[in-house]
Amino acid sequence: TKRKIDRPLKLILFGDSLIQKPAEKYGLQTKIEDRLPGFIVVNSGKNGQHIAELQSRVAKDVLTKNPDVVFLFWDSDMSAQPVSYLMTESFQRNYSRTVTEVILAIKNVSHVIVSGPTVLSEGPLLNVARFLGRKPLLDVYVNLNKKICAETNVTYLDLHAPFVDAIPK
Repeated sequence: TKRKIDRPLKLILFGDSLIQKPAEKYGLQTKIEDRLPGFIVVNSGKNGQHIAELQSRVAKDVLTKNPDVVFLFWDSDMSAQPVSYLMTESFQRNYSRTVTEVILAIKNVSHVIVSGPTVLSEGPLLNVARFLGRKPLLDVYVNLNKKICAETNVTYLDLHAPFVDAIPK
């Protein structure tokens, strides 16, 4: 059954430059608000932050704001390190543990939607050569995020596939 909600719902966009820069440069936050009447949209994106840095600000930038929905979207972990390091079992294990901890902290107070990585770009000018060189890595992390979401019973929104499909061949 549907419940009637007598107040606006609060959606927090939580992540790195994929959240921060489009809001600043392209009005992403306003565009989302326009398409989601009844929602208050809060931008909690910080450029260049890895999942561990996001974890360090969950309490301040998410939990204290009492969200109804949190959209967790980042790719800095995949863009700042050498591919050889990112493909190690040790890094992937630590990454998975940290993402799980972030999700579980938020999940206690809010519905969580996870996305990313997409294509290592927050603007319309994608460096196609750089992206194509990291696509196998991105595929690994998309699958890791999907697995983590299934294990924590939260929603995974696959934006990677449509971004890849939109790249001119």
